Amino acid sequence: LKQWYGSDYLITIDHEHKMIFASNVDTETLNELKKDLPARADAMVKQLFTFPFEQYVTVIIPSAKTVKPSHISGFYSLGRHMAVARGVGWPVRHEFTHAVHLGDCEARSQSNHALWVKEGLATLFERSRFTDGKLVSLPGYRINQLKGYLKNMNVFNLSTFVRLDQKTAMKNAGPYYAMARNLMRYLEETGKLKTFYDTYVKYYSRDRSGRHALEQTVGKNIMAFEKDFHAWIRKQAWFALASKAYLGLGVEAKPEGLAVTKLDPKSPAAKEGIMLGDLLVNFNSERLADAMDIISALNTCKPNDKITIRLRRGDKYLKVSITLSTRDESNPKVKPSTTPKLIELVMAKVVTPRQKTPVSGVELMPRQVIRSTV
Repeated sequence: LKQWYGSDYLITIDHEHKMIFASNVDTETLNELKKDLPARADAMVKQLFTFPFEQYVTVIIPSAKTVKPSHISGFYSLGRHMAVARGVGWPVRHEFTHAVHLGDCEARSQSNHALWVKEGLATLFERSRFTDGKLVSLPGYRINQLKGYLKNMNVFNLSTFVRLDQKTAMKNAGPYYAMARNLMRYLEETGKLKTFYDTYVKYYSRDRSGRHALEQTVGKNIMAFEKDFHAWIRKQAWFALASKAYLGLGVEAKPEGLAVTKLDPKSPAAKEGIMLGDLLVNFNSERLADAMDIISALNTCKPNDKITIRLRRGDKYLKVSITLSTRDESNPKVKPSTTPKLIELVMAKVVTPRQKTPVSGVELMPRQVIRSTV
């Protein structure tokens, strides 16, 4: 790994959890990751899967210069049991979910679960937190996409959706990922996610698409369930991309947090000493990895709420208390983009044995990169 990525990479092995970590992020960030991912693996096995992975899983957080093209946020290499992600937040959680899921598949000798099942679970847990000791998904912007697609009648019918292969699905990646995530979220919200997965693996040899398991779980044929699912989508609240509470800075995701790229000089953030180039790490207790993390955190706040931002400036970590103000919607300088540019990446597979690095021989598909002003 040092030959592939460089001598500055720290390589550590966790034999207890069968994980290898490789990164040149700072030690504190790496230690957070080494604590968080095994906890997530344990929770997913306890709540959903049955078998932990037996093969060692390698988690790599590469520097931006290592992985090309620059808009790729990560991938999971099935053959190498290797999760590569640009950031310590949702990108690595997404790819690591694939690793945990694959471990259960391998123990069952089930090599190729349906794409919507794999990506539905990965997108479900990419934005999740521990609540009362249980890993629970969080609301996200994909519900906005799905509500919009449904309104414009641009959604897959479920009987077609569950049978789509990767090549076909990626021609309509937006609707596909939005549906996969929210179908799993529906099952989670109604308390049926575990039942669905257990039914799916039980009848896997009979129906790999997941249609039979879905029908057995909801107690209806897929066409009748589709009406219920669409009704559920319509009832879901829109995910707010612009909070009423105002912080006053622009951010861009980096491997270890959110870099401050813009700063309103009259904003609450600037008044309390936040500077351009600071790396935001935590919003209260929540880890920040991309713009959606800080948007989600702000959505729980009101103007005049006091928050704590933990940041890194150079090699030093600082905590800053900030009292949020009210967003001035008439001021274009502080108004966030409600149509962030989205790029999406899913999984990867090895396509050639002649590779100079683990990255050079994989097929990559686009994933979302979001910049925002908050």
